[in-house]
Amino acid sequence: MTAGETGAALLRVEGLTLDYPLPRERLLAPAPRFRALDGVSLQLAKGESLAVVGESGSGKSSLARTVLALERPTAGRVEMMGQDVFALTSSGLRALRRHAQMVFQDPYGSLDPRRTIGWTVAEPLDALESGVSATERKARIAEVLDSVGLKPRDAERFPHEFSGGQRQRIAIARALITHPDLIVADEPVSALDVSVQAQVLNLFMDLRERLGLSYLFISHDLAVVRHVADRVVVMRHGAVVEEGDVETVFNAPRHPYTQALLAAVPRVGVPRRRRSGP
Repeated sequence: MTAGETGAALLRVEGLTLDYPLPRERLLAPAPRFRALDGVSLQLAKGESLAVVGESGSGKSSLARTVLALERPTAGRVEMMGQDVFALTSSGLRALRRHAQMVFQDPYGSLDPRRTIGWTVAEPLDALESGVSATERKARIAEVLDSVGLKPRDAERFPHEFSGGQRQRIAIARALITHPDLIVADEPVSALDVSVQAQVLNLFMDLRERLGLSYLFISHDLAVVRHVADRVVVMRHGAVVEEGDVETVFNAPRHPYTQALLAAVPRVGVPRRRRSGP
């Protein structure tokens, strides 16, 4: 599924390059640099789920952080909802961030153990939307907790009172509180047991259908990718080596690196979710 088939492009990345400075080997020597992203280009349509896969160090997480303007690229362009992300003023970037939220890998590490779930879930709302009344804030918290399968009264509890899968549901609720268009999910189920992974992945897909969300789904697990994605981008050493719809890439991979990744996938894993209906 391409952007043209799904709808207008929500996210465009063009020639994205990101270099990190490394320590000098000698006092007067030029500072070496590590290239985390090397000319990455991709496109994500409204309502689409795009997976980015590759081994550790391939640049997946650097791409996620740069897309959300948590890193500033060395070169290239990120356009979201028709706006050049790195040309925006601070107030413009703050307004845009309402429309794009992130779900991190470690559900417990992304939650403040000293704060109630309600406070944590509402944090993006408090930071990015002004003029929200206490009544509306409480209603929004209850709404997103219910949408991820939790109860409104859970807002008064603390992270240690929940299981790993429930904590990731809380992290997803936190990402939903501003009613975003795009969710960037960085390895969101890799810290969970396999049985819980399936439940959380099904939640992602149900939310997509109900809310019209778009996903940029970062993962090293190809079984997970096949479950959630329409298209897949394969990265190696910071560059895109293959891109296409999931079934084509899985059934007829062109690049030797993609072929090697697929050859290493165990035959058992998360199955593709059955669609509702006849």
